[in-house]
Amino acid sequence: MAMKTFHNYLKNKGFAVSTITQHERNISLFFPWLSANSIDIKRCNYSELVRFIDESLSSNLILQKKRSHINRVLTSITYYFDYLSERNPSVLNPAKNIRIRNNNKRLVHDLLDYNELMTLYKRYIPETPRYVRNQVIFGFLICQGMTVRELHNLKLNDLNLREGSILIRGDNPRALRKGTTSRKLPLEAVQVIDLLEYLKNIRSKILIGKYLKTSGRKPKRGNRKRRTDQVLLSMNGSPYLKNSLHHLFIDLKRSSLQIRSARQLRQSLIAHWLTQFNLRKVQYMAGHRYVSSTEWYKYNTPVNLGQGFS
Repeated sequence: MAMKTFHNYLKNKGFAVSTITQHERNISLFFPWLSANSIDIKRCNYSELVRFIDESLSSNLILQKKRSHINRVLTSITYYFDYLSERNPSVLNPAKNIRIRNNNKRLVHDLLDYNELMTLYKRYIPETPRYVRNQVIFGFLICQGMTVRELHNLKLNDLNLREGSILIRGDNPRALRKGTTSRKLPLEAVQVIDLLEYLKNIRSKILIGKYLKTSGRKPKRGNRKRRTDQVLLSMNGSPYLKNSLHHLFIDLKRSSLQIRSARQLRQSLIAHWLTQFNLRKVQYMAGHRYVSSTEWYKYNTPVNLGQGFS
């Protein structure tokens, strides 16, 4: 019965069925240990959870005994305690801040030089409406370090062109899946020009379906008007940017073979910020919830790694 209500709890939080199944499988590794040690889960404390980790590392209790797998189990246990706490506030969550550290933590790599990225941005010629839209996306990636999720979530009210600023809304801090935090950042002057062109002359035409490729059998397909406050849209009016980003990076790779992804551009910008500002300011600008996430970049600047464009 408890597992069924836990399933419904995760479902209401928006988890996919496959993810819920994995969490239930992870929890099923924890329950037998509690039973074997006569521990009531509602009274399980920090020291007992540490003992569970120690015994897991020294036995076959958890498949392959990998640190990353044990951390996934601990994440599932954290969610289960959140579920118990929601039903009974007196139940504490001893798993919330327990994770096994990896001393061989991967380094940031393939960072790009910020000045050369800006040169590429200014050299990117918006010859068509699609290129204008892509120029705006490229600017958000290299000037504000926005994630793909944040690109999708950007609304018209988040732009203040008169002030020259943008509000980047982070993920809900109460959500189980925690991402970035909200922050307000300045826009570069060249971005404002491109944004005005996109908002006034391109986005409005996207909304009425001007750029739709219609077939002869559907002549009225383009005669529509969508209502949305989402800033960035695909050329056919879709709110999903996966294909748009794919083609943007195909174009960018023609100019620089070292450009890989939106994440790489964000990491390059954060590393550059750390050469200009203090750690706490960069933490805010990057939308990191924890300063340790920002410290990850501290000694991995393009200068230190000796990387740049080819």
